[in-house]
This record gives sequence, C-alpha cells and structure tokens, in this order.
Amino acid sequence: MQGLKHATHHIRRTDRASYLIPFFGVLAFDGELVQLALLPLALQPCPVSCLLILGGQLRAADTTLLLLLLLRLLVWLTQAWSNFIHIIKHLTVSSSSSSSSSSSSSSSSSSSSRLLVWLTQAWSNVMHIIKHLTVRSSSSSSSSSSTTTTTTSTTTTTWISSLMGQETTTTTIPVRPISILPQSTTTAARTLTSSLLTASWQQQRQLAVPLRLTEFGTLLRRPEQQQRRMTLLASTWKTCMSGSMSQSLALFWLKMMMQSKSTKQPTLQHSKQSYLSLCTLGRPCCWYRRASWPSQKRRHHQTDQHFEEECKIKHTLDYPPGNSYPSSLYMIRKLLGCREVHEVEQHVCVNDCCKFNKLKPNQYRGALRQKCPVCKELRFDTKMTDRGDRIIPRKVYYDFGLEKVIREKFFTDPAWCAARGQGRDTPGDYYTSPEARRLHEAAGAELHCPDTSVWHLGLDFCQWFKSKAHSTGFLTLRCGDLPHQDRSKLRFTRILAIITGPGEPKNLDPYLQEMLAAFNKFSPGNGGLKDVQQHLIVDGQLQVQEVDHKILLGGVYGDTPGIKKLARWLSHSAYLGCGYCWLKGTYAAGAVRFMGYLHPVDTVLGQPALCGDDGILLDHDAHVARAELVQGQHMEASAAGCHGMSIVIQELDYTSYPNTFVVPVPHAGILGCCKDFWSYVLRPTSGPSSHQFVISSEARRIMALRAAHVVATCDFGRPYTDILTKKGNWVMEDWLHWTETWSVYITAPHKGRPLLPPVVAQMWQHLRSGLLYFSRVHPSPDVAQDGVAARDQLFAYACLVEQHFGPAMCKFNLHVVVCRLVGQEAARGRAAFSNEYWVENLMQWAKAIVRGRTTGRPELVLLMEMLGEEALAHLRMKHPHEVRTFEEWFPPCAAMRGSNLDVAGSYGTQLLGSGYELSCTEHATLLEGWKARASHGLLPAGWFPGDLGSDDDAAVATALLYKYADVRGCELLHSTMYLRATQRKSYFVLVKYREGTPAVEVTYMAKVLFLVKLSAHGRTDLRVAVCELHRVQQQAGAIGVLWHTASFDKPTHASYVVCFEAHELQHKHVAALVPGGTDAWFIPYNNMSGADRAY
Repeated sequence: MQGLKHATHHIRRTDRASYLIPFFGVLAFDGELVQLALLPLALQPCPVSCLLILGGQLRAADTTLLLLLLLRLLVWLTQAWSNFIHIIKHLTVSSSSSSSSSSSSSSSSSSSSRLLVWLTQAWSNVMHIIKHLTVRSSSSSSSSSSTTTTTTSTTTTTWISSLMGQETTTTTIPVRPISILPQSTTTAARTLTSSLLTASWQQQRQLAVPLRLTEFGTLLRRPEQQQRRMTLLASTWKTCMSGSMSQSLALFWLKMMMQSKSTKQPTLQHSKQSYLSLCTLGRPCCWYRRASWPSQKRRHHQTDQHFEEECKIKHTLDYPPGNSYPSSLYMIRKLLGCREVHEVEQHVCVNDCCKFNKLKPNQYRGALRQKCPVCKELRFDTKMTDRGDRIIPRKVYYDFGLEKVIREKFFTDPAWCAARGQGRDTPGDYYTSPEARRLHEAAGAELHCPDTSVWHLGLDFCQWFKSKAHSTGFLTLRCGDLPHQDRSKLRFTRILAIITGPGEPKNLDPYLQEMLAAFNKFSPGNGGLKDVQQHLIVDGQLQVQEVDHKILLGGVYGDTPGIKKLARWLSHSAYLGCGYCWLKGTYAAGAVRFMGYLHPVDTVLGQPALCGDDGILLDHDAHVARAELVQGQHMEASAAGCHGMSIVIQELDYTSYPNTFVVPVPHAGILGCCKDFWSYVLRPTSGPSSHQFVISSEARRIMALRAAHVVATCDFGRPYTDILTKKGNWVMEDWLHWTETWSVYITAPHKGRPLLPPVVAQMWQHLRSGLLYFSRVHPSPDVAQDGVAARDQLFAYACLVEQHFGPAMCKFNLHVVVCRLVGQEAARGRAAFSNEYWVENLMQWAKAIVRGRTTGRPELVLLMEMLGEEALAHLRMKHPHEVRTFEEWFPPCAAMRGSNLDVAGSYGTQLLGSGYELSCTEHATLLEGWKARASHGLLPAGWFPGDLGSDDDAAVATALLYKYADVRGCELLHSTMYLRATQRKSYFVLVKYREGTPAVEVTYMAKVLFLVKLSAHGRTDLRVAVCELHRVQQQAGAIGVLWHTASFDKPTHASYVVCFEAHELQHKHVAALVPGGTDAWFIPYNNMSGADRAY
C-alpha cells in the first residue's frame, strides 16, 4: 500500500496523461482491411502513444467512420483514466485509515468490485467499437455475419490474453477501405500490418510512435474542416516516419525492429544507414544522431570510450529489453558498412623502394617471406601474442581510392555539384590561361565541356605533437572547376591517402602509383568515369542524375619540401636547389645561399646571370632532358639538379614540369620571407651588429602598447598577439594577418616620428607590396597592381637584403618567389587563385581529430573516423532522400529563422535575423538620419523626405529593424545592437561622399548603429544602415592604408542613413581604439585566407 501511495502522489504532481497508457493500439489501412492490435495496460514515463496510420487515399464517405472511432476511443480512455484514479485514491485512503480489520476487508472487497466494474465497462467500450466495425463491414455481403461472429469470438480471446500480459496474435477484421497516403504504398502498408500483428507486445511497444492525444483532440474539435483534419493526419504520419522515409526504408524499419534478439549479426538488405534511425523508437529528433555519428562525434570532441558508454546506457536503460539499439561503436561501424582497415591498407617497402601487391589478411602467412625486389627487405614481421604469432606488415599507407572519393565524396554534395563549372570565365582564372589552352591540346580534351574538370593534388606533412616527433603525410584532392571563392573551402576538399610516420618517406613514387594510374584511367582519352550519380537541388527537391565525368590533373600543391619530393628535384640546401632555373647557390654563413640580386652569379650554363633572368629558366623539354640523363645514369643528380623523372610527369604525359608544380606562395613568401625579415629586425640589440637595421627599444615599447588597442572583426580566426613576445608561437595565419593588417597600425609613426628605421621601413614596403599582390584577388591601392610591378617590388627588396643584411638572409624562399612567381602567373593565371591554403586547412582538420588522443598510432585514429564518414557518403549516394546531414535536418543559420525575414536584394545584400518594430528612440534616430541625407539631396529615386513621417503627417513607409546583415553575399556586417559579438566588432565601414562647392570626395568611417528595411506600396524595398559618421584622413608615413580621426568622441554626423543599394558601404575596417582617448585608427580588412577571396 505504501507503493500505491507513492504512485498516487507522484501522479498528482505530474502530468497524468504522460504516465498512464490504458490503451495502446496500431491501426493500418491499406484499402482492403483494417487490423487492430491491443497491448496491455502499462505505466511508463513517456508520452501517450496510440495510432500509426498508413494507406492509400481517404474517401469522404469514410471520414465520419474514422472520426467516430477516434471519438469513441477518446471517450473510453477518459472513462478508463477516471476509474483508475478513483481506484488508486480509494486504495490510498483505505490503507491510511486506522479502522478495524473487518473494515479493511470490506474496503478491499469494495476496491476489487470497483476494479471489476471498471474492467467490465472498459471491455464494453472496446466491444462496442468492434461491433461497429463488424456491422460496417458486414453490410457489403450476406455472408459476412458468420465471419463477424467468428472474428469477434477470436478477438475476445486474444484481447483477454493480451490484457493478462501474454504474447498474442491478433485477428483481421474486414471493413470498407480506408486510406490516407498514396495508393502506391499499399504493399508497404500490408507488410507493415503483418509485421505488427506477429510481434510480441514488447516489440510492439518499441514500434509504437509517440503521438499525444491532444493532436487527436484537435482533429475532433472542428469536424467540419475535413481538409485540415486530413492534413494533420498526413503530417503526423510523416513526422513519425522522420520526415521523408521511402517505402523501402519503412519496410526495413519494421523488419529490423521485428528481429529477435540473437548473437548473430543481422544482415541488412536495404540501407544500412536507416538502421540507425530505426533504433530510436520512431523519434524524429534521433534520426540524424546515429546517421552521422562520425562528424558529430568529432565536432564535439567525443572520445570513443564516452561514445561507447552512451550507447550502452541507451541500449540498456533508455529503451525496453530486447531493443535493437546498437550497444557499441563496433556495432555501429558494422551496421554502417564501414570498410575494414585492411581494405584501404597498402603495403610498401620499408625503404620506400616499391609498392607490394594487394593481399587479404588470410593470405599474409603464405607471403611471409616475400621481399622487396630492390633492397631485399622483408615485407612482413611476426609478433608474438597470447594467441600465437601475429603477422603484420612492416610499412603501410592508407589509400581511399580516387574513384571512390570523387563518386561518393564530391558528387554526393549538392552544393559542390551546383558550383562545378560556374567560375570558368573569371578573368585571371586557370581556365582562361595559356596553360589551360596547352592542356587542351596535350590531353585532346575540351576543357570547357560540362563533363570535363581539372583537379588539383596536394601534399603536405604535419607533426601531431609538440613533445614527440611523428610526421604523417597527406595526399589531398580538390576540384579546380569551382569559382575561386569556393574551391578552397574545407567541405570541398578531401584526403586521398594517409602516409604513415613517424618519419617522412625517402621516395614518394610507391605512394602515388595507384592514384596516378586512376587519373590516367579516367582521363578524357580513356573515357572517364561512367554513370556518376550527381546530386542537385532543383526547385527545392533533391534530384540524382547520372553523368559521365572526365578528369585531368591541373596542378600539384604543397610546401617547398613536398613539391621538391614530388618533382624529384634536389633539396633547397643543394647548390642546384632551384628546380625552375640553372642558377647556382653559394656557400655562405654556414649554408648554401642564393644571391644574384645585386651582381650576376654563376649558372650551370657557364654564363653569370641575375636571379629570374629569362635565359636561365628551364622549360618543360629541358626538365625532361635532364631527368632522362639522370635516369639513364649519364649525369649525376648533383650536376643535373634532379633525381630523375617525376612519376607525375611519367604517368601523365599531358602535364608540364614548370606549370604543374605550383610555387607555394604562403609557405615561401608569408611564412618564409616575412618571418625571416621580422625575426632579423627584432633580434636582440646587443652585439656587434649594426643598430640601424634593428628596431629601437622605445619603438618596441610603443608597439607593445598598441597591441592592446586592436579590435579584430568577426572574420579573424585568431586575435592579434604581440609580435615582440609571441611570434615564436605564430603560425602561417598569424603571419598572414600581420602582413596584411596588423603591421600597418603597429608600425605606424608615433606623433610624427617613425618607429622603423628608414631602410627597414623601405624593405618592408617592398616585400609587403609584392607578396600581397600575389596573395589577393583584388589588390588594394597600397600594393602592386600587376605581376611585373610585384616582381619588381620583390626584386628591390632582395637587392636591399643582399646589400644591407648580407648572404645570411638570401635564402631559397626569397629566391623562388623572385625567380618563378611572375612566370607562373603569366602561364597559369592569377597566383591568388593558386595558393595552398586548402592543403593547410585539411592538415588542421586532421589535427583536430587526433588532438588529445593516442600518441602511438595517430594515423589509425584519423582513419577510423574517415572510414565512418566514407560509409555515410556511400549510403547517401544510394539513398539520397533519406540520409541527410545534421545541417540539412536542422538548418544552422539562426538568421533564417523567426519572423519578418528579409530576402536578399538584387545586389546580394540581405538583412539577417528577425525584423522588429522600431522603438520611439530608434525611430527618432532613423528620422534624424533620413533628414540629414535629404538635406544633402541624396535620397534614392522614388523616395521623399516625408516618407518616414513627421509631426503633421503619418509615415508612408513601414520600417523594420535588423541587427546584422550579409553584404554583397560575402561579408558579414554587424551593428552596435548585435550583442552576441562581445570581443570582435564588425560595424566600422568606410563610406565616401562628394560634398561642397566645387564637390570634393570626403571620406567617413561609419559606425553602424542598426539596420533598417523600408517598405512602401508600389516601391522597391530599401535597405539602409543608420550610422554615426566620423570624418577620417589617411595617416602619412604608414606602410599601407591607415585612416585616423582625432575626435572619435564627437562624430561628424550623429545619425546618417547610408544606403546599401547605392554601394556606399565599401569595406569593413579593423578599429584601434585607445581607451579613454579621442584618437581612433582604422585598418582595411581584405580576407585572403581560407577561401582565396578578397572581400
């Protein structure tokens, strides 16, 4: 009785309808039959579940019958609940009373009688429903009466057994056809019903779909609205089935849930992906969670052990016994169909001499004594374990397969498929270059055909840990047939192969053989890839089209050591370290240095020359000739400048030595030259070196103070850290932002006095101007404007380096950017479209997966994650409508949710988030800015000063306030009202107006207060920014563009309306604000990292 008291108290305190399930049923309509299954009384902490409806199309004549059945069911549930609560209350009161034993007996007898009455009344209600169904069905024929009697009798026995908690089989009751979904699903409905009725009650509980009775109450509340009722029923069914599950997945859903619990691994006949959605008991919110476990697991840094524990908890505690929820990570990998490690594992010689033939693990013992044909090293080792000796390969790498990656990773992405082929006409792009025309002739393919695309190969090695040396190599892939702002995005790049560590291989040929053979196999001359399933979004619907695709290798990217290994050129420390020219290095300052800027130096040709002279540059034929001489042992590698023919050139005869291997501008220029220069000028001042090339202590103090004033925008992935104390921890991204943005303000003159020595400032001006031209899509006015001018800037810097710093600073990185960049741009198109940031992004992606994990075999940790994603990509290709990403199920863009959403205008600008009505203060600020603009005669065409209202007239236009916007489709702009960004401010934008008589251009820095969308009948919507305007001037002496105002506390215009459609907002700026002061500096920000775009 104490237990009943506790249960009663618990029910009183909670939602009773969520705990009691007096009736549990499933109805299935397929046009021929209605089958009804009952489950016993149950108490469980989950929402009430009752109906799952399938079938064809509901007829108006059957609507009344269905609603009557639902109404009768609801009445019965209400009565059953009332009776049950009455019994519990009675038992509780009886147990707490202090009456005599005879009174207790009487109370118990009364309770038992009450329970019997309740059961009888409940049973009477159920029989009434059955009789109604039977009479309805028997009216169609004279022979139905005997069938009805037999059916009712059998059903009575079945339901009594069900109420007693036993496993039963239910009986079919023929009725007139009732259906809801298209007739094409009748077979699925029949199979579904059969599976339901042959299941045990525990399995039926798992199959039941949560559906609250309030939804059915909505159906019954307004019986005259038939269309609305049918829409709700259909949407309920769709929700229960996770949105858009097809017939095959619905059948498979039932089949898997009906399987008996056994130790044997179930065989999946349909989408293995769907099983992960089946095990969620029909909850739509869980469909994706097990469908994309690898990416979510990695995104949230979830360890394998934590994931295993979560699976076990859900399998054991959250769901009923006998459920099919996967209980381990191993089970999920099996159900997904992940490839085993040995399927992607390739064996190479321990000395990188050759690649061995593919073997299965059960064939290892037969090849135990296999040796490398070159160095005679064994292929396998044996390791003793508790189960005996284990045969393991001595050296492996993991290859995912070029064809599989292209088919399942690229062509299954609708965004990638939509972008492919869209950027071919961009001025300066590869497709408009002389190299593209040469490739067209050499490969015999029309590059501008829709089915042909140029692909890029990348190579880089990374160190996983700071305390342990372990270098792992990656062969990466991207498509060069995308617009330049998209092709370098992380989602559009893939890893092709993982070269295991801990050391870097001596020879890369064995690792490239299979991949280059695939490039050759699928080239235009050999037919290309056949029947590739291309996924596209057309009119909001996913469509799968079969296309043929031909591939060509258009470039090889990587850092300097990686490029040299792929091209088989000598190391940068060799005398002939440059693979692009015949210039000889000079041994000086303890290493080989490359000079030839002030004075000509020796070359292989015997005639001295300067760096970059046309006469010493190698063309493709010269490269091939010297490689053949070395390969035929007619010349030493040290004399020829290479180790032989590159396997890329050897396997793909349409490639070109000087133009296929791309100069790594970020590595050689940003991370090489810039880092070397600033490390030299910031070295300690003590010692015999001249102080005219070292920054003074006072200047360093000012530079350190300025570091605290810089306020980055939301576009920066890393904040600025002081170059004086933190440059040792800087990565390429930090040096990139220093070159582009931070150095302009940090090194600017202080109160008219320069911080940098004159020669140092001149050198940095030359270096920055040249490198930023080759790094930006649209060069800013403070850098070189063409390739020849940029090369001249770099050559001028190199001359000053050789003159003032000596040979110690004349390193290979400086030589290669002076020697080759201008020629590469003339051949391949803009160098800004051809950098290797995309390879670095993949390196950081891989490091994020392994970070904090095992230090023994980091490649294996990464491999298991990638095999899971590969399996998902394969399932997405087979079932594109059911397998979705998390972002597709739940769009991540909060800006596209809410009320009063803005649609992008004709110029690509879109106000994001929900639109709000303006408060009185905000409307007054808007009105003040509108009047200020009207006073200058700058109102847009069709708009007038009184449109926003006045003291006498009402407003003609309606105004909605927004807090942030996407400007021109590529730049995020905040306002001061956008409070989510607390550290990085993105609301300073440059604007220019022509004022005065005669009119002159005046520059203002706009501080965006808030954004407004103006709408009026018969007019195009107007998007404006209400801003403070501060008049600024360009600071003299700064290396780059730097705007300054001395009265930031007193804006020139406290409120001014700036129009987006008039392109008045130009570029966002980084602000440098001195706390408590009136001075403010603003630095232009042009994004050139990550996506290869300027702004």
